[in-house]
Order: sequence, then structure tokens, then C-alpha cells
Amino acid sequence: MLSGSSSKLNRTTHAPLVGLSLLAAIAISLLLISANGDLTAGLCLLVMTTSIAAAALTLLCLTEFGRPIAFVSLIYMIFFYLIPGMIHVVRGEFPFFAMSYPESTIVGGALMVLLFILAAMAGYCFYASRHKRLDALPIGRSGPRLAEISPLSVLLLLPLFALAYKGAESFQILRGDASLLQIEATPIDLILTAVARTGTFVCFAVPLATLGRNPSSAKLLFLIVAAPLFVLANNPLSTPRYVIAAYLLATVLCIFSFSRRVRFGLLAGFVVSQVTLFPILSELSRGDIRNYLSGGPITYLARHGDFDGFQSTLNVYEMVQGAGIFQGRQLISAVLFFVPREFMPWKSIGTGGDAATFVGYKFINVSAPLPSELYVDFGYIGLLLLSFVIGMIAARWDKMYIEAILARDLLSRLRIALICGFAFIVLRGSLIGVIGPVICSLLIVRLARFLFGWFESIPRRSSRRLKRGPAPKVSRRASV
Repeated sequence: MLSGSSSKLNRTTHAPLVGLSLLAAIAISLLLISANGDLTAGLCLLVMTTSIAAAALTLLCLTEFGRPIAFVSLIYMIFFYLIPGMIHVVRGEFPFFAMSYPESTIVGGALMVLLFILAAMAGYCFYASRHKRLDALPIGRSGPRLAEISPLSVLLLLPLFALAYKGAESFQILRGDASLLQIEATPIDLILTAVARTGTFVCFAVPLATLGRNPSSAKLLFLIVAAPLFVLANNPLSTPRYVIAAYLLATVLCIFSFSRRVRFGLLAGFVVSQVTLFPILSELSRGDIRNYLSGGPITYLARHGDFDGFQSTLNVYEMVQGAGIFQGRQLISAVLFFVPREFMPWKSIGTGGDAATFVGYKFINVSAPLPSELYVDFGYIGLLLLSFVIGMIAARWDKMYIEAILARDLLSRLRIALICGFAFIVLRGSLIGVIGPVICSLLIVRLARFLFGWFESIPRRSSRRLKRGPAPKVSRRASV
């Protein structure tokens, strides 16, 4: 536990390291720029944003309590968004259609990201400063007991229905083949797919995480049944990489404590996987790995569509300059993802797709990072306000994760772990294409919690009925 004095000591000890990481990020960025191009205003803003984010990530790696939501969000912003964006601007080479952008557009996009980072950090710190200190959180057990497998057996019926309704073969179609066949998923398809994937994951992850503490032959047998179903519904070559990454990260956060060692291990794993595992899976799912083998990591970061985030941000900026602010249309479309388009003809195809159409792309399956999602609907003012709120929500989720660990509440921990796992794709966007699976996944965890609580309450209800005994018989005299 942290006491007040130890917290102050940790902050004092970490301050030089955070400052050193800030200077190192600035120095590395300037060296990269000086070796390949000129230091423009847009690049200055990107360097400033990357340096601030790197300093914050260093602090999160060193603190006593891990904060997974902020930690993973900063990893995405730095290594999957800002650094590739700087490489694109420096080289004058963007992933799609060899497009180029004027300096005014680059400055507008870079300012958008800087304001998002600063406002989100301000909201995070504001929430953390007005709520309980982490060392004052209660310790105890508040979650349901997870020794029984009956609730999971009932829960497993839901993904089994989804697998049977859609057909197990539909979960084995390679993503590249799905693109060639132009398979368009309806909202019902997306919901059933999410139910099958997350339902089997929960039925696999819960017994896996508790087997070491509460081993039983029934739990082991259920795990043996659930594992192949999980693999069937989540074929790595057919399932989007963000889903696989979300499940892997959620499993790590549920089994291991989020210690400094785990944090540094995850950071190294993300950085290495960024240019190895993820691109290999991407090319394998499309049937050919030669594109990855033909170039190096820098070439991959500079040219591959996986890192189109900053280019998409620039497209959104140009769309707003040309067509104006969308006044909430994109966000409403994302929230109402389950409504068929025929009932909402004005429904967006996604911010990334709308911007791609505006600038003349030949396809629309592109990203729209969260800063651009906020900007396209509400401009810079809305971007600042909503980013502040998002920072507060992230701080609340991080606090809930720590509370779940202290309370030994695995299902609450799993819920936050899944949010953390899906943070990558929510930050990458477009929201309308990813919000549905995320919400469905969280609802399945909520259902699992309800089932465990209901089964746990059965003995208590039975004992209360036994204590009360049978109802007394009331004799009735015949009326005269």
C-alpha cells in the first residue's frame, strides 16, 4: 500500500526519469527530422505531442499501481499514431494513393491531436485529484464466487446459438477473402459475431484465470470444452487483429498483477509486435506474406495502411474545412449502430469512409482516430470539452480496475480489462464500425456477472424458505 509520504517519495524519485524521457523523446524526434527533412510548424506540434505523451507513459510505467486504460491508450497514441505520422510527414510519403498535404492541413491535424492529448490528460488528473487516494481503497471480497461452472454452462448457450445461426464456417473465412467476396455485414451479423467471439472468450477466460486458485476437475473439464469453441469462433486468420489483441491483453490483465515488470513487458511486446506479429498476421490473412518480407520496419510504418491514422486525421480536417462541422451526425450514427440503414438514410458510413470519399479514395475501409471523430462533429471547442470528459472516464475505469483487484472481483476486473483491450480500436476508429462489438462484449460480461450472482443466491433463497417452514394451515369454519 502507498502511504502519503511514500507517494511523495515516489513522485520525487520519478521526476528526473520523467524529465529525462521527455528530453529523450524530443531529441530522438529532432534527430529523425534533421536526418530526413525540415522542422516545420506541423512537425513541431507532433514532436511536442509525442514528447508529452512519452513523459506520461514513463510515469505510468513507474507508478506503484498500474493504470491499464491510460497505459494502453498512450501506447497507441505514441507508437501507432504519432510516430508513424511523423515518419509520413518527414518523408512526404503517406500510406494511401501517394497523397500530399499542404502545411496548413498538417498543422491543423497536429493541433487536433495535441489538444486531444492535453485535454484528456487534464480530465484524467482532475478526476484523480477529486476522488479517493489509491491507498485508501477498501480491501475485501465483493465479487461473486466463481467456483461453480453452472453459470458458465448457461452462458455458453448464447455463443453456441450464434455459432449455429451464422454457421461455424462463416467464422473461418479469411479476412482477405471476405474483402474479395465483398461480404457486407449487417448490424445483426456484427452482433451475432461479437456474441460468439466474446461469449466463448468469457467462458474460456474465467475458468482459466481461477483454475490456479480454485482447481477442480469440473472446471478443468469445462475449460477443455470451451477452449476449442473459443478457437473456432476466433480463428486468428479470420478475426480482426484488434479482437485478438483485446483478448490477449484482457487475459494478461486478469491473470497477472499489473506490476511494473508486466507493464514494461507489455510495452516491449507492443513495440515489437507492431512491426512483427501484427503485420505477419495481416499478410497471412490475405494469403501472401511476401509484401512484409520485402521491406524493413521503417518502410512498413511508412507505407502500410495499418498506420494511416494521421493521414485519416488530415483527411477529416480537409473535409471539415470544405463541408463544415457535422453537428453530432457521426457520433449519433455510432451510438445507433444497430439500426438498419434503411431506417436511417442519413446514417454515416463512418468518419473515415466519409473523409475518404471527400478526398477521392477508391475505397472507404479506413480509420478515423478518436481526435478526428470529436473534431468532425463539434470543432475544436467540442474536441477540448469531450476530450476532458474522456480523460475523466478513463481515470474512473482505471480506479475501478484497482478496486476490482483489491476486492478480488474477477468479473469487474475482466470488464475493465476488455475495455482496455478494445481501447486500441476505439482510439483508431471509425467508431461506427467498432462500437457495436465493444458494447456487445461488455454486455456479455454483465450477463455473466448476473448469472453468477443468481446461481450464488439459490442456496440462500432455499435456506430462507426452510427456516420459515411450511405455511400454517388456517381452518375455516363453515358459515351458517
